[in-house]
Amino acid sequence: MAQNARGEVTYISANDAVSYIAGHVGSRYQARTLIADALHSGDIITTADKVWYVRDIDPTDDWNDLIKGAELLYENVELPADYWMASPQWPEETRHWRWKEGNFLINASEADVDPFFGAALENVQFDNREVMALVGKTDRSGAGGRKPNVKKWGIFWANFLYDCTNDFFDWTQFENKNQLKKAMLGSSPDLFSDSAVNDAVDAAWEGLVLRYARERLEMIHARVSEE
Repeated sequence: MAQNARGEVTYISANDAVSYIAGHVGSRYQARTLIADALHSGDIITTADKVWYVRDIDPTDDWNDLIKGAELLYENVELPADYWMASPQWPEETRHWRWKEGNFLINASEADVDPFFGAALENVQFDNREVMALVGKTDRSGAGGRKPNVKKWGIFWANFLYDCTNDFFDWTQFENKNQLKKAMLGSSPDLFSDSAVNDAVDAAWEGLVLRYARERLEMIHARVSEE
């Protein structure tokens, strides 16, 4: 986990924060949501290498295009805890955040996209202690603190897949768990953390693949009986 110490506070990158939280809550998606909510609640102190004022941008553009011609407001700045509460478009703007690079946008406009003006924050980093506190740990807690329940999150994401696919997906096409795992990771690479994916596969195999196979077999038997 890459870390940068500024004063007595240790800061970690956005991507490292997501990876750490995902190991406790079950997925990178859930980790990003948890961190974003904490930011908006003023629970995490952050820094940014650069803060730009941007106007009339398309938030889906490449980052270099977003800041082209933008006004540089600050460099190497610590942001107050309530900084993230200012946007009237929360949480819509988080859809445009680049977590791997730590490049975030704050939309000060009353409109979701057009016009979009506000702040573009480059290489946002988080107070490591406050990130750890999101999952009930401190920098002195070691193996203590809240224990992750990866099995619970595995079942949750298997149910999530079922709700998304409804009856439009043939789960019986998989011959083994390895095939199912590859399909799940391929369709949603950021959905499952390394700690939860195997439990998610187990839950999906039992709850979706085998269940659909049993249901299909029962339908065949019922049809044969009627004939």
